[in-house]
Amino acid sequence: MTTSLPPLPLSAFTTPHTFNPPSGSRIAYHLFTPSTPPKGTILLLHGFPDLPAGYRHQIPTLLALGLRVLLPALPGYHPSAAPTDLAPYTLRSISRDLAALAAHLGCGDGGVFVLAHDWGGALAWRLALWEPQLVRGLVVVCTPFDSPKPGAPYVSVEDLVAGPLPQFAYQLTLASGEVERKVRSLEEVRGFLNAVYGGRSREGKFGFDATGGVDWGLILSGGLARTTLMSEAELEYYARTYAAGGGMRGPLNWYRTRKLNWEDDKEIKWDGKVKVPTLFLQASNDMALPVWMAKGMGRHFEDLKTVQVPGTHWVLVQKAEECNKHIGAFLSEQMAREKAGESKL
Repeated sequence: MTTSLPPLPLSAFTTPHTFNPPSGSRIAYHLFTPSTPPKGTILLLHGFPDLPAGYRHQIPTLLALGLRVLLPALPGYHPSAAPTDLAPYTLRSISRDLAALAAHLGCGDGGVFVLAHDWGGALAWRLALWEPQLVRGLVVVCTPFDSPKPGAPYVSVEDLVAGPLPQFAYQLTLASGEVERKVRSLEEVRGFLNAVYGGRSREGKFGFDATGGVDWGLILSGGLARTTLMSEAELEYYARTYAAGGGMRGPLNWYRTRKLNWEDDKEIKWDGKVKVPTLFLQASNDMALPVWMAKGMGRHFEDLKTVQVPGTHWVLVQKAEECNKHIGAFLSEQMAREKAGESKL
């Protein structure tokens, strides 16, 4: 299997299907089918500020493996619904909706592989606990596992920033409403996205920093060069998609659900172990989710493989071929193990 296939063109993401799940919050999704009879389905979960097209570098490799690829635009992201109420943005609610979508597409019983990044990773971890019958195997990029802690007191983002996780300061900005107030026009959306994806000034200063937050002067003045992670066409596609969805409010609602998710976690019933085979791809230079955050994570898994890839939070783009190699090898191994197990029955 080759891992150096060209990325899927942006034109492949223009006509999604739609599904109305139990929450009532419409899901738009893309479904790509391999040229051979499918060996299964893989569910791709994106983060912020990403889109289903963020997996354009991975989809050809997944199709070459013989997997059907399911990519929802997660709640808040155009063209899925962006409700004002926060309840549809909780990991429990979205897990329920994704299970319903999988059942609708005929892949709920046999289970799906899951590939996830950023907020998608946080969702994938809870999906495996809320809907264990759905998940066949996990590949999570960057986002370390944060186990449910029944009986533990609520810890706010403010507390985390003041304590062990000062690099989460950016989350306070994203949850505050400031971004929605300042980012309204297409040009402002483009500038903000460019900053989050690593756009720098001539002097090398970033427009967005996990600890330092957002440099609005640089962003709104157009003082940032285009990020090296996107072409002009890709950045324009992202900006227009966000603008068409009404801007940043919907996607940023995810950052306002911490206490709701904590309340839901009280009801998770599990024995402390994630049962399914799991690959965790760490980025060596992720400023928001540094490597040390995953220390001790293995005790919560029956079958965990951790691989570190040199790169930043956007390693799926920066090191697409290397990531695809690890993802492809892991999925191939799991399918071979499943086939071998079936042959013994």
